[in-house]
Amino acid sequence: MRDAYLAAASAKGIALTSFVDPRLPAAVVMDRMRVQQILSNFVSNALKFTAEGYVEIRAEWLEGEAEKVTVKLAVRDTGIGIAPEAQARLFERYAQADATTARRYGGTGLGLAICKRLVELMGGAIGVESQPARGSTFFVTLSLPVAEAAAAPAPAPAAVLRQLDSGGRPILVAEDHPTNRALIARQMAILGLPVELAENGRQALAKWKHGDYALILSDVHMPEMDGFELARAVREIETKEGRKRTPILAWSAAAMAEEVARAHAAGMDDVLVKPAELAELRRVLSRWLPFAAMNGPVPAADAVLDPSVLGQLAKDADEERLILADFVHHTRMNLEALGAALAAEDADTAARQAHRIKGASGMVGARQLAARAAQAEDAARRQDLAGVRARLAEMQADLAEIAARCAPQAEPASAAPAESAPVWDGSVPAAMVGESKALQREMIESFLAHAAETLSDMRMAYEKREARPLARAARKLDSAARAIGALELAGLAARLEAAGNNSDWTAAETAHRALDGAWRRLAQRLERQ
Repeated sequence: MRDAYLAAASAKGIALTSFVDPRLPAAVVMDRMRVQQILSNFVSNALKFTAEGYVEIRAEWLEGEAEKVTVKLAVRDTGIGIAPEAQARLFERYAQADATTARRYGGTGLGLAICKRLVELMGGAIGVESQPARGSTFFVTLSLPVAEAAAAPAPAPAAVLRQLDSGGRPILVAEDHPTNRALIARQMAILGLPVELAENGRQALAKWKHGDYALILSDVHMPEMDGFELARAVREIETKEGRKRTPILAWSAAAMAEEVARAHAAGMDDVLVKPAELAELRRVLSRWLPFAAMNGPVPAADAVLDPSVLGQLAKDADEERLILADFVHHTRMNLEALGAALAAEDADTAARQAHRIKGASGMVGARQLAARAAQAEDAARRQDLAGVRARLAEMQADLAEIAARCAPQAEPASAAPAESAPVWDGSVPAAMVGESKALQREMIESFLAHAAETLSDMRMAYEKREARPLARAARKLDSAARAIGALELAGLAARLEAAGNNSDWTAAETAHRALDGAWRRLAQRLERQ
C-alpha cells in the first residue's frame, strides 16, 4: 500500500511511513480487495488534505486469541483536520466537511460512504478521530481469523528479471564502502543500467552538477558529506537554478521510521534497505526511473471494469448505476482538465488530475484505467508530458467502455515472508549478483580484502572507548557482511553499532568478545567453498 503512494507523497514533500504491530499474527484471512480499497481511499484523502508533515499507515493489534484477532487499520495524517460537527456526516453519500473543502480539494465525498459499505459487508466498524488544524486518523476495526503463514516464494533468478530502461542516462551511486560499491555496480549491470560511482556525498554532488543522471542512490552515512546533506544540496540547487527534479533514493542499513522521516525531510524520494537483493532493487528502481513505468505493461485485467467491485458497493442495480454514472461524470471532467493541463504544459496540474483519476478508478474497480492513470501521474511527476499524452487517449477509451458497462474479472494473490541467520548463507551472493560463481567469488574476495581494515577500525575505536567511530565502523561492517550472507558477523556488527550509538560499553564488550570467533568461523566456512 505504501509503495503505491510514495511518488505522490514525495512530490508534496510529505513523509509516508508505515507501522505493523509486532503482536499481529503472520497471516490472517480477509477480503484483500475490499481492505485495499478502503486503505487506498484513506491514504489518498490524507495526502490530498495534508500540506506538510506526514501520513502514516498503521496495522494495530487490539485483542485476540489462537484462532481470531481484532485488528485496527488506520491512516493518520497531519492535515487540515475536521470539525466535530462535520465528522458525523463524513460517511454519508456525497458529503464533505464543507463546501470550501470541496471547491479547494475537489471530489464528491462518495469514497468514504463506499468505505463504510465495504466495512459493513465485512462485519467491522469504521470511524474517524480529528481536530481542526491538528490532523485526522481514519480507521476500521475488523475481527479476522488467524491463518497459517504460507511459505515464502523463492526469489526470482537474476536471469529472468526484466532489465530496466533509464533512457541511456546513468544512475549515480554514492557509497563509501568499496565492497558495497562493487556490489551495486554489478547489480546495476545485471539490470541493464549504466552507473557512475562516488565515494562520498561531496564527490557525488560534484558529479551531479556537471552530469545528467536518471536518479541518485546514496548511502545516508558517509564521511565528508552524508546522504542527507547531499539531498539537501541537490534540492537547493534545483530550486535556485530551475533544474528538473532528480529522484534521490536513500540507501540505508537501518530503515527505521525516524530515518525514513529524516530522508524525506532532506528531500529524498524513497528508502532502499541495504543489502538489497536484485528483485527488490529492481522493484524500487522501477518506481523512479523515467522510462520504467511507461515501458511496463498495464497490470493484467480481462477488461476495463470489474463488476464484482460495484456489486460489493451497491445495495442493488439502481444504486450501482448511480455510483457508476457519478464516477463517469467526474472522471470525464478530470480527463478534460488533464488535457487542458497538457495543452498548457502544466505538469503539476496534470499529475494532480491523474492522481484523482487513479484513486476514483480503484474505488469502482476500473483497474485498467487506474493503472494507466498511475503511469500518467508518474510521467507527469517527472515532467514527461509526452508520456502523459500517450496515456490520455487510452484513458479516454477506457472511460467510454466503462460508460457502456463492459465487465472484467480479476483475481487475488497472496505471499509471505521468510528468514534465516547462520554463519554464512550461501544463497545471498546468488540473490545479489546472479548465479555466476565467478561474480560471487569476486564479491566475497572484495569483502574479505576490505573487512579486515574495518575490523581494525572497530577494535581501535572500542579500545579507545570512542563511541561514534565504533558505531560508524560497525555500521559499515554490518551492511557489507549482510551483502555476502555473513549473517552472524553482521548481527554482531549491528549490536556493536547500537552499543556505540548508546555509549553502552557493557553491551559493546559482549559483542566485541564474540567478534574474533565469528570472523574465524566465517573464514573457515568460506575456505570450504
